Amino acid sequence: MILGPFNLLFFFLTSLVSLTILGGGIYFVWGWYEGVLTSIWFLVGGIIMLVTSLFGRSIVMALLGRKRPVSSPYLSAPSIEHRIAAPSGSQLYVQQLGVENGPALILTHGLSLDNASWNYIKQSMASRYRIFVWDMPGFGKSTAPSGDYTVEMVARDLHEARGCRCPVHED
Repeated sequence: MILGPFNLLFFFLTSLVSLTILGGGIYFVWGWYEGVLTSIWFLVGGIIMLVTSLFGRSIVMALLGRKRPVSSPYLSAPSIEHRIAAPSGSQLYVQQLGVENGPALILTHGLSLDNASWNYIKQSMASRYRIFVWDMPGFGKSTAPSGDYTVEMVARDLHEARGCRCPVHED
């Protein structure tokens, strides 16, 4: 987050340059049309500035030869979706993907999010791990719990979400 103010400053400066090029192009073309600027080079420069301002990104991308990435979180590995009755009284949505014999990873989202927050991660790790992604009760595709929801209930729901296929370590 230390670069946050610099990113904002960079965005502001590049926007200012872009607006200056657009405004300059409009002024040069208008000035030549009205006879204020008499040289043909003002017209040519103004047209170049307008074309650059309107189609600059496409021109630069064509010159660089780069294409937009085809990586998408929604180009997904095959997955199995489950609905599990949780001890808290909710219906949990659990998605399982990845290799069957790989180490198991359980991905839990933060407060007010859902399993979509893991889309990029789960797709990149599905070739090496068996991944369980779940929606906590009351979020995403899981239904809300009945009554109060405690930390102990989260632990019990998480135990159910992983499908009880891994050994449980109890202290």
